[in-house]
Amino acid sequence: MSSPKQQLSPEETAELAAEHWREGYYCAESVLVAVAASQGIESELIPKIATAFCSGWAETNGPCGAMTGGVMGLSLCEGRANVGDGREKLYQKTQRLVQTFEAQFGNTNCTKLLQLQLGTPEASREYAARNLNVQCEGYVREAARLAVSLIAEG
Repeated sequence: MSSPKQQLSPEETAELAAEHWREGYYCAESVLVAVAASQGIESELIPKIATAFCSGWAETNGPCGAMTGGVMGLSLCEGRANVGDGREKLYQKTQRLVQTFEAQFGNTNCTKLLQLQLGTPEASREYAARNLNVQCEGYVREAARLAVSLIAEG
């Protein structure tokens, strides 16, 4: 994993995440790729590590993938490198990300946010008919912006 020093602002990161979303990356992937790029981190594991966290944890009625991608981005940048490292600062930032996301959107669960359980052909048709990709793009933008804002706090 390489770490050049280029950094993007929270707004630039949000736009980059939205671009990745529109290109076909899934929610958690889009956020993680953008957050990593904002910090100059490159790895062949990104976006792979995020794929199963998309669509409410692989269409299992789980948390919003965009929010999960933000948590993964925080952990990538501020997680423990050794067993003796502390976790408190990361946990506080993660809690703030989740609380802010929920306050802004009313929930953190994919199914509740979309009012739709993903994973069936009928759900896919309804997702398209209701143009929910636009709603999800908003989640992707905000999760990336929040994560990078929290990372920037140091």
